[in-house]
Amino acid sequence: MKKVYKSYFSHDPDPGWSWPVEISERFQAHSVFEMSAGYYFEPESAEHSAFLALADRLRLDIFAQDLVRVSGKEVSDYPYYRLNGKVDKEYEKPEYMDWQSRCAGDEQTMCRVGGRQHTKIVFDPARSKSLDIMELPEQINPHIYIISKRLKDSLHEHGFTGFRTVPCLESQNRFSQSDLALEDSSAELEARANKFQLIVTARPEHPPHVRRIRIRRRCTSCGTVYLFFGGGTPYFERGEPADTDFQVYHSYQSENEGTFDIAGRVCVVSTRFIQLMEENRFTGLELYSKTPPIPYGVVPIH
Repeated sequence: MKKVYKSYFSHDPDPGWSWPVEISERFQAHSVFEMSAGYYFEPESAEHSAFLALADRLRLDIFAQDLVRVSGKEVSDYPYYRLNGKVDKEYEKPEYMDWQSRCAGDEQTMCRVGGRQHTKIVFDPARSKSLDIMELPEQINPHIYIISKRLKDSLHEHGFTGFRTVPCLESQNRFSQSDLALEDSSAELEARANKFQLIVTARPEHPPHVRRIRIRRRCTSCGTVYLFFGGGTPYFERGEPADTDFQVYHSYQSENEGTFDIAGRVCVVSTRFIQLMEENRFTGLELYSKTPPIPYGVVPIH
């Protein structure tokens, strides 16, 4: 029997809608993902019953969704997971990005859509974290994943699909402009590198689905959504995504707003990647959620 948290979100599509103060104050400790987008509970808890009774008295238009609680033993029960890596704050200035081609944004949004990575990642080995996988901070479009040579070799050895790797450069070494160029590589750079950038190349044929949403912030220039509430946990239809180990998407299909692009890119990984990380004690995976406490983020398939 699967273990779940019961979570609740509003059906109300009004961007100005917010939870009544009776709910937000009493159940603040149960906010999903440390935000007041929704609330979660242990199914048999007294707080769960109290929330449902209060929501009924206030006549709230809400819907329920299960947040699956998966530990190491149940990983094989689900085919896909969200990829969450620990953040290495050594990289605070994304000098590897070219923002000249990005969207101009508007008065409220400094839009980063359209920015392009144009150089390899350069890191200081004396300061950087010694993790097998990590993400660079403040970079969500795309996420920048850095992996160890050990993990890179293991992925290739076991025939993982949907990605490519680019060697990272160490700041204390000498390298040419050609070495620095993202698309240029050599056998020497590959052999010398201790870390590699993992670039996800595969994409699902169709974006995942969300329910009714309330858009709070959208770039008026390009239409990218930067903040929305509601919708519940994104899910794929049966037969999606494709049978690939790494896939990335950047849009959702909603019931009331149609298909829309989001500011970040979300990476989905196969069960066997999570198993590889666990069985070989590779380090660097981050909790999917602290509120509620969930180690691995299941990608629902309906």
